[in-house]
Amino acid sequence: MKKLIGSLVLSFGILFGGFDGVRAAVFTVTNNADSGTGSLRQAVLNANSAVTDDFIEFDPSLNGATITLASEMFLGGNGALTVNGLGANRLIIDGGAGSNRIFQTGGAVTIRGLTLQNGGGPAFSDIGSAIRGNGGTIVLDGLVVQNNQSTQNGAVFFQLGSNHRIINSTIANNSANVCTGIRVDRASAIITNTTITGNTTINFNGAGGCFFDGANVAIYNSTIAGNTTGSGGAGGGISVAGGSFSSVVTLSNTIIAGNSAPTSPDISLNAGGSVQSLSGNIIGNNGSVAAVFPNGNPNGNLDKVGVSANLAPLGNYGGTTFTRALLPNSPAIDAGFLFPETPSTDQRGALRVGATDAGAFEANPSYAATLPGGIVNQNYNTMLSANSGSFTYTQTSGTLPPGLNLTTAFT
Repeated sequence: MKKLIGSLVLSFGILFGGFDGVRAAVFTVTNNADSGTGSLRQAVLNANSAVTDDFIEFDPSLNGATITLASEMFLGGNGALTVNGLGANRLIIDGGAGSNRIFQTGGAVTIRGLTLQNGGGPAFSDIGSAIRGNGGTIVLDGLVVQNNQSTQNGAVFFQLGSNHRIINSTIANNSANVCTGIRVDRASAIITNTTITGNTTINFNGAGGCFFDGANVAIYNSTIAGNTTGSGGAGGGISVAGGSFSSVVTLSNTIIAGNSAPTSPDISLNAGGSVQSLSGNIIGNNGSVAAVFPNGNPNGNLDKVGVSANLAPLGNYGGTTFTRALLPNSPAIDAGFLFPETPSTDQRGALRVGATDAGAFEANPSYAATLPGGIVNQNYNTMLSANSGSFTYTQTSGTLPPGLNLTTAFT
């Protein structure tokens, strides 16, 4: 049996957000003001006006900062736009007071390494309280999307467009009337190494996500658990539309278990829609999908159905986003298969070893996480979660400040 938590590497260097590609124009955010010179809003305005493919970067001095918005921002101009954050555990974009969506996008937009929180609000009656994507191609990589609220549809809404991607991200603790975590509408999308948990619909279907009106969605090595629909809902995990709105969802090495709804708590499949299995999935309740996911541990399709996923609570198990670790007795351990689409690392960046695990978390005993970087003369605080065993600390470089020692004791 794998030991689920490896060692942790302590580093006091400042970690910079990564970027790739050839830069045509770079706009750097240097403060956490809502507007004006050096602000994110000004960088977005400048990028939208440029005729080139553009990058927005953040000065490392913003490590640990929160940028609170007075109104939503539109991302997208004449070329592709990439927003490179410092890491979801290092930089927060907050929707602020009122009923502000955080981002609306158009064209080719990539957003990396940010936490997007408190978008929308109790009076927000539109779709996409954190992100509304209008066509184009949108990539969300290494994001935390949390505590966003709408009286309509989800925190992340992809409408039209193609090849949208959500990678290495956490979508948690959002609320809406329907389709709370993610909604994909008349578009194609791939979701990989992503944790969707703690989302709630007030009345209707799809607390984790809805796939609607001809959507074509593939979900690989992701964890969809602990989402809840209201009294009139089905598909606490996901809801797949049928009839004239029929959509197709393909699952591989994915956990959909432990969700709640009056009917079909994990997957709601409406007549005419389609859910397909590539094997390696963990499905708690097969409700309306028994033909695709017959009971068995494993069944003839090499999925494990009718089982508890045995997950730890959402927490910091390494990486820049929170995950739900596999407990030692989880049926997801070694349950996956190596497909061409299987990522080589899990959501945290831990290598997938041997027979890959199902879900966004890989139980890799050799994984060494790097704690967030610190800044001289600023207080340092981070919280770690353990699902099994203990932590081992290793100092990789530099010297510790006076009076600070490495210890495995927690207070």
